[in-house]
Amino acid sequence: NIDIASPSLRERFKLFTIIVFGETIVGVVAGLSRHHHLDLIIGISGALGLILAFCLWWIYFDSSSDHPVKNKASWLYLWMLIHLPIWIGITAIGPSVLNIISLEDLIIPTEVLWLLVGSIALALFSIGIFVYSLDVGKQYKMSYRKGSFLLFGLSGFTLIFLILEELLTSIILLLGLFIILLIPLLYTLYIRVKIPEKPQGN
Repeated sequence: NIDIASPSLRERFKLFTIIVFGETIVGVVAGLSRHHHLDLIIGISGALGLILAFCLWWIYFDSSSDHPVKNKASWLYLWMLIHLPIWIGITAIGPSVLNIISLEDLIIPTEVLWLLVGSIALALFSIGIFVYSLDVGKQYKMSYRKGSFLLFGLSGFTLIFLILEELLTSIILLLGLFIILLIPLLYTLYIRVKIPEKPQGN
């Protein structure tokens, strides 16, 4: 048994993921730059757009925590391939938030709504598979398994915003997505408190 996903390979994937997150931030900044006069609504929309990106960043990197991939070639292939929909989901957040910030009113076009909600759902579902593919210690195994299913459930729940399209404004949508992303963040904090890492050498 060997770690077929070497630390250097995992590091390269993480570095590329950071670049993808950077594109999302660029999209938010580009949306803000289109307004000559910023007001409270535009400022809140931009802040929430950045918060969505940072929440996904936290979920991804806090979940990985330098854990190796499960020690089978099939898990390695899955681990590598699942990064593609993760990157697609994260990348799509940028232009969708850009379009929301660029709106002259609070009414969200259907295509922008589908793009943002779909990208968040895709990213959450893919990160759930990513988490499931990790080889974690015995003390974390059950918690990580529950965490992956939590991400699957939240990705499906996110789609409810598509049904509620008529009731949504841009602020309500961004705030609702933030609340959904806050749930796995609180769960990871709960795991850290409940199951502290073992000291090195034990």
